[in-house]
Amino acid sequence: MASLMSSLLAAALSAAAPATAQKSESAVLLEKGLRAYEDGQSGEALALFQRAVAVDPADAGPYRRIAAYLAAQHDDYAAAEPFARKAIELEPDLAEAYAPLFRCLLFTRRIAEFEAESRAALARLPEEPTILFNVGMACLQGRKHLEAQRFIQAALERDPQEPLYWFSSGENLLKLQQFEEATRAFRACLKLDPARKDALWKLGNALAAQQRIEEAEAQYLAALKDGGRDAALAYAIFLYEQGRRDEAVGYFRAIVEKRPDDRIAWNYLARSYQSLRRLEQAREAIQRYRELQVEDDRREDEALLRLWKERSRRSTEPSGPTPRSRE
Repeated sequence: MASLMSSLLAAALSAAAPATAQKSESAVLLEKGLRAYEDGQSGEALALFQRAVAVDPADAGPYRRIAAYLAAQHDDYAAAEPFARKAIELEPDLAEAYAPLFRCLLFTRRIAEFEAESRAALARLPEEPTILFNVGMACLQGRKHLEAQRFIQAALERDPQEPLYWFSSGENLLKLQQFEEATRAFRACLKLDPARKDALWKLGNALAAQQRIEEAEAQYLAALKDGGRDAALAYAIFLYEQGRRDEAVGYFRAIVEKRPDDRIAWNYLARSYQSLRRLEQAREAIQRYRELQVEDDRREDEALLRLWKERSRRSTEPSGPTPRSRE
């Protein structure tokens, strides 16, 4: 999902430079705002952004660029959303205009709203693959996997050269336990984007589910080369499930040494120690796992509270972009 958003937002950020004197004024203010934001002066930056869009309120470009910048580069979804909505209001038939708003809704976990907004966009742009794909992603996040597959497939039929569509199709097909189809989807993704490490280890998952063990292990090992934590965790879980617990322990230990707050790795490490009858180490790993579970629950509660406060404040504000400080 993030890869598609990044590509759409990059298109927004690369809009042509304004030609008129009026637009040049907007561009100058916009660049000042970007510099201020990079310097940590978010309040000043948002005030400059407001002045930039006020130069020509009918020009969607600055709204779209600001929304893309805030949402994609800084995850400042509260500040980005009003600009994103205004960009859509001004250019409802431009697919790229929807990308920042979709990102805001997805990454603030407002899945029902994400689905509603993407379906509304689809009503205007029924043949646009990026919109079809986002409806599919909203359905996938809502665990409506059969419906998600229908929309992802529709996006693929219109743009079969987009590796992200194949990748997301494979992920969804794994959820549906359609492992042969998932294998084909991940292979198609890798054909278009051979460097995609997450497709390699997810292909390994699909092959392992079919008991094609040697083929699966080859994919995991290929993914381990610069594949990061996710590839290492996938391979470690594969080793655990194959009964190779001593080997699995080494990978789980390496993960938690680099990322001491990795709850999944601690959980599997504890289970591995238990199966090996290394009970003292198992107890320590279980204790750490439980501590992290409490911390994660607390952070989730705090995030939900912040989101509720932000949405409550936004519902009482006038419509349209207004300067606000980052929390």
